[in-house]
Parts: sequence; C-alpha cells; structure tokens
Amino acid sequence: DQLIQPEFIQNTPAKWLRRFPKYLAGIEYRLEKLQDNRAKDRELTLELATRWKDYQAACQTLSLKGIDDSRLLEYRWMIEEFRLSSFAQKYKTITPVSATRLDRLKSKLMG
Repeated sequence: DQLIQPEFIQNTPAKWLRRFPKYLAGIEYRLEKLQDNRAKDRELTLELATRWKDYQAACQTLSLKGIDDSRLLEYRWMIEEFRLSSFAQKYKTITPVSATRLDRLKSKLMG
C-alpha cells in the first residue's frame, strides 16, 4: 500500500522510481518464500510496520513545525530498501541499510 498509491509516478523521485522493478521483484520473491518461514515473515512485517509508523510520526511532527526536510524523503525510501533487504536480499539495495542506520536517520530527523 505504501509503495503504489494514486499518482505515485508523479510523486516519486526518478531515483526511486527506477527501483520499482526491484521492489516488485522483491514482493514476488517474498510471496514465493512465504510458505517456508511464516514466523520470520511475520516478525519482519512487524518491524517494518514500526518503521512506517516512525516515518508517519516524523512527517506529522516536521509538518507541524513547518519543516520540509529532504532527509524525510530519504528516510521514506530507506524503509523500502530495508524491506527489500529484509525479504529479498538477492535484490541488492541501492545503499547499505539496516535497522541501526534507520534509527540514526530518524534521530537526526527528530533531533
């Protein structure tokens, strides 16, 4: 739901739009592997849901402060890269990403 929304083509920076084939291939790969390890999939899904909530909270906080921060956009797409890394490692990420890196970026945003 977060990846493909109304007008996503117009609203997605070209750098990240070019990654959509990888993201979609990652979704397909995840679905193929789902039967093999449902518990791990559930665990990663919860982790990503937390990351998405963090992003939404950062959006709201910065918006209330009247801040338009390019790092927020970076954080949003790093979540997609983290999703790819978590569920389909064979599709390499554009840059190194981990829970720790996401935490650091979130701290910078909210700090």
